[in-house]
Amino acid sequence: MSEQTTTVQEQPVITQAIATARMQTELTRLNYQAALDSFNAWKITTDNTAETQAKIKKVRAFTDTIKEIKAKLKAPALAECDYWENAYKEILAPLQTSLTAKEKELQIILDKQAEENKKILLEKARVDGIKGAIDKFLLDTATSIAQCTTTQGIVALEKTIGSHKANDSRYQEFLPELIERANELIPIIKKQKGIIKDLELVEQKKNEAIAGKDDRALEELQDKEEALKHSLNETKINVQETSINQALKVDNTPQVQTTAVKYRRQSWEWEVKDIKELAKKAPHLVEIVPNVEAIDEWLKTKKADGSLKDKDEETVMGIRFYLKKLA
Repeated sequence: MSEQTTTVQEQPVITQAIATARMQTELTRLNYQAALDSFNAWKITTDNTAETQAKIKKVRAFTDTIKEIKAKLKAPALAECDYWENAYKEILAPLQTSLTAKEKELQIILDKQAEENKKILLEKARVDGIKGAIDKFLLDTATSIAQCTTTQGIVALEKTIGSHKANDSRYQEFLPELIERANELIPIIKKQKGIIKDLELVEQKKNEAIAGKDDRALEELQDKEEALKHSLNETKINVQETSINQALKVDNTPQVQTTAVKYRRQSWEWEVKDIKELAKKAPHLVEIVPNVEAIDEWLKTKKADGSLKDKDEETVMGIRFYLKKLA
């Protein structure tokens, strides 16, 4: 909508002074000042209570007359206000309808974008979870392999790797990645298993040499054992470094992109879901008020059925009905 400068035609201005002057003109016709002076001068005594009540009744009627004058003087202005209000509503209606429709359309799109973003983020969390599980399993397995010193332990770890390579429900579409990375460790594991077997065999032969008191053979076996232990240590380092390097490789999985959702307005709102629970747990947040219309109707019924006859007051179910006496 383009910005435009609007000029409103000036209307005759009614000021407070003019309004008061017009009221005073009308009241002059009623001899208002004389009536006011007379009422102010009236003295109430024990001997003229009846006359005072009559006079007060007359003055109340006089105030009603003044109220009618006010309503008559205000009527043209009120009518004009109604004209402007009606014109405003009539002219604004199609624009307001269009504005509301466009806001609803926008909200639908924003909600759809928000839902898509939610799906994207959930998918990212799923993928990150699987990839994190792959990294953790292989790193933990590499550590276990490095700490393993028996053939039986290595065989058990190989079986564990085999079971994970077949677990497509856990690793889903990333199972091939797990298999590929696990396969890179297999040659190192086999080498380590072979070294451990050789060490076990050397240990057996050492015991035989000790039993046969063959010092020369024992010395040769000790040298071979030292060389195998050095090779085993290198293999342990190799298997751990391989798994770490796998985890540090650049992730080629396409990064998810979310659409920025900018809401025109955001505000916190509230609604009461269970008024009884709220009143029980936080009574200071609940306001209990009487049903005025229903109680007025009940009072009319009691007056009509005569249950209040010859009474000044009556209290029923926490409600006090009483006779108010006015002068």
